[in-house]
Amino acid sequence: MSTRWSGWPHPPGIRPQDGWGNQARRKRPDRRHADYYRALAEEAEPQVRGPEQIAWLDRLERDQGYLRAALRWWIERGEAEPGLRMGSALQWSWYLRGHLSEGRAWLEELLAMPAPEVTWARPKALTGAGSLAIQRGDYRTARALCGESVALAREVGDRWRVAYALRVAGDAAAREGDYAAAQPALAEGLAIARELGARWLTALTLFNHTRVDRALGEYAAARTPRRVVSAVPAGRRRMGHRARPLSAGRGGL
Repeated sequence: MSTRWSGWPHPPGIRPQDGWGNQARRKRPDRRHADYYRALAEEAEPQVRGPEQIAWLDRLERDQGYLRAALRWWIERGEAEPGLRMGSALQWSWYLRGHLSEGRAWLEELLAMPAPEVTWARPKALTGAGSLAIQRGDYRTARALCGESVALAREVGDRWRVAYALRVAGDAAAREGDYAAAQPALAEGLAIARELGARWLTALTLFNHTRVDRALGEYAAARTPRRVVSAVPAGRRRMGHRARPLSAGRGGL
């Protein structure tokens, strides 16, 4: 477990022995608590996709009450940007631990808030909401959310986010059987991911692209240049099995 994770203090005014439920009944969260849990969510996001995945997921699971209260605090004060940052950072943990409906509801509420300007946080949250919509079988909504995400990510110049949103949009289209839309979205996302040298994103996109190739009977294309396993370092491949009971059959995000 990383030194930084193990060194996280308890938030100001909260004693280690106090659960959030008991503390929240005595004292409402304030900006310090909201900032603390936003930062924790952002710190955890890459870790839940790494070799310490289980430890980080367990930590976030224990702090669910704290995290919910912090999200509610941002919403009640109309502060969309930090709320979107926090909610989108939690999307992977919601997915891996099965909090699909709750995570989607949080992201939809945050996205409905007015924002003074568009930053990278909005397209990221849109794609996160789209990913969770896929897991609930709402492919049409997922495609709409990801289409908006692609447009906004292009607007703010976030090419990684463009590629990721294209991957999720392609996945949703494929699940609807719309392979004519899925193929170009996945092809463009894959090209961008490779250009950026984003190996993790390349692997995910390859996985979805290969599934489309197989569905269309293009087996040669599915076999040769698109082998998913070759795109990911060995350590990451081993890590991918650690949360398999929680994510098997969902096709990845």
